[in-house]
Amino acid sequence: AGYHRNDLAKADVKEFTSGTTRNIKSVKSLTAMVVFEHLNMNVNGIQFDGRDPKFGSLGWAARDTSKPGRERTDNRECWVLQSHP
Repeated sequence: AGYHRNDLAKADVKEFTSGTTRNIKSVKSLTAMVVFEHLNMNVNGIQFDGRDPKFGSLGWAARDTSKPGRERTDNRECWVLQSHP
């Protein structure tokens, strides 16, 4: 249930317009980055299986500030959220 990337074909890059990569389909999903002033959680990521309706289409959440080089000096927490396809 994906879609061909017409924008890649318009880029006129050989790898995107010929061979096996031409048959790659993208799947649409939503991604958001959320910043919290203070968040007291002792996890760096959470994955959801899509079976619990209270989480809707949320697929996973990851603490962006836990990655090397992305630490913050203002004590805020940045989280990336992504939906299931």
